Amino acid sequence: MIRASAPGKLILAGEHAAVYGRPALVAAVGVRTLVTIGAAGGAAVRLRLPDVGCEEETDWETVREYGRRARIAWSAYAEEPGPERLAALTTGDPAHVVKVALAETARNLEVEPDGVAIDVRSELPVGAGFGSSASVAVATIGALSVHLTDRVDPERVDGVALEVERRQHGRPSGADHATVLHGGIQWFERDGEGNLLRDDLRFDPQRLARLAVFHTGTPAESTGELVEAVRRRFAARGEELEEILADLESGVRALRAMLESDRRASRGVREVLTRYELGLERLGVVPEAVRRSIRRVERAGGAAKISGAGALSGSAAGALLAYSGPDSTALDSLEPYRRLNVELGAPGLRVEPHVERS
Repeated sequence: MIRASAPGKLILAGEHAAVYGRPALVAAVGVRTLVTIGAAGGAAVRLRLPDVGCEEETDWETVREYGRRARIAWSAYAEEPGPERLAALTTGDPAHVVKVALAETARNLEVEPDGVAIDVRSELPVGAGFGSSASVAVATIGALSVHLTDRVDPERVDGVALEVERRQHGRPSGADHATVLHGGIQWFERDGEGNLLRDDLRFDPQRLARLAVFHTGTPAESTGELVEAVRRRFAARGEELEEILADLESGVRALRAMLESDRRASRGVREVLTRYELGLERLGVVPEAVRRSIRRVERAGGAAKISGAGALSGSAAGALLAYSGPDSTALDSLEPYRRLNVELGAPGLRVEPHVERS
């Protein structure tokens, strides 16, 4: 039996801007997905996902066909992006990410696997900016890779996980699954040819001491829907979008400099988070109820910003990154939201081979 775990992620700064080739600063967070894989008879594929109430027995032929249909749906979307084709990607199947991860891993390894029994459990809120799909994908790919080949190749996991994320989100930046895979705090930036470059940030953990993570609730829209909504909103307002993106990029670079600096920079962190949040509000991805909560934090001397795609409607926007400043009570107004006591900069994918049943 193989056991693999992968963390979630939290965007410190760079959401939405990263989709347009701007840099992003992303932290792995210490809430994890655990995937256990063992042998099953014949070509059976037994899926157990208790967090989403899914238990299913299928077979490898059906899983491979599911993956093939998902590739076709994504190709149609990539050729002509739009909300209907985006919605068609996931099919509403609660085991969608796991099935695609299994199909794409077997396809990439070019193997004919025997039967497997798979158990997937996650501590991560779904659809809330914590990288739940990337975490499930990376843990599943890692576990199946070791089950089939006795080894895990990070480069292979990276490539397969990107394909899985495309089947879930349409046009992901690639930062989510790469952070989940490698852990720590990652800097992402595209080169002149559009290739995503990753830099493993070296930082003093004390720099993160006054940052807190909250869950405001699951957004009404998916990440893919939000990305497409922003594209449509600014389709005829290119100059305004470029102005916002340039301001967001300035904030990302300033935050990196502060995390790596030897100097105390509490006021600078507060100003960067406040400025970035205002840029996201200009994009239209922060609902009014969340904006009001953030303004209360700012009036108390702290700062807060959504972390992730946000929301277009409703009263929730997923993850929220908050900074208390010198007054620890500055975040008291966020108490209606759920505070997550998570490690920022957590380890990435971990695979333990040959784990015996307890």
